[in-house]
Amino acid sequence: MGRFRAARRYVALACLPAGLGVAGAWVAARSLSPRDTHWARLSEIGQAFGVISAIISAVALVAVSVSLRIQRRQARVAQLEAVLALRSQLLQFAIRQPRYLGIWGFDSSNRQRAREAAYCSMVFAYLKMAFTVDLLTELELRHYSRTAFAQPEVERFWDHARTVYLNDESTPKGQAFAQIMDGQFAEHRRATAAARQPGRPREWAVTGLALGVAALGIAAARRKNWRTRSRTRHS
Repeated sequence: MGRFRAARRYVALACLPAGLGVAGAWVAARSLSPRDTHWARLSEIGQAFGVISAIISAVALVAVSVSLRIQRRQARVAQLEAVLALRSQLLQFAIRQPRYLGIWGFDSSNRQRAREAAYCSMVFAYLKMAFTVDLLTELELRHYSRTAFAQPEVERFWDHARTVYLNDESTPKGQAFAQIMDGQFAEHRRATAAARQPGRPREWAVTGLALGVAALGIAAARRKNWRTRSRTRHS
């Protein structure tokens, strides 16, 4: 909606100089007395009207073009809203009746996982549409994704559905949405892997300590056995 208001503002600002020009030419014509017979002056005023008329025609053409573009975009948004609303209603019914989730392409063998995937699908559809129509900024989308990908359900859903989103070339904003989400997903994976790495030295340390203790035990047992044999021989 912000772009629509900005376009209307630009059209109004473009029409303002033309309107001022017409008003100035009209005032100049009114300033001439009825007895004035300076045809050269009248010709200049007429030429000014011609230039202003051409400017007004050009501005009107641009305004019509911008208006048609805005109307087409509004119609597209209305269509998306209607489709997403219907899809949401059907998915909500399928979530309440998990046996129908397979119709939507979800793996219904695990009903709980299928419910989670269906709900994530509705959330991501909403986020994509909100980002496409500029109701959700890139900063807000990145902030949301950092929190959302910490949930195992969301991570599983995007890992499964990311190819579909990345291959969607219907709109540039849709592609930007998929790239942003996939970048945040990759960043989450790297952060998760880095968080797990410090645990490996501890595991190796525990394993080494256990092996050291076992080696000491074996050495102590052998030493005790050797002493026992030595005493037996001396006796």
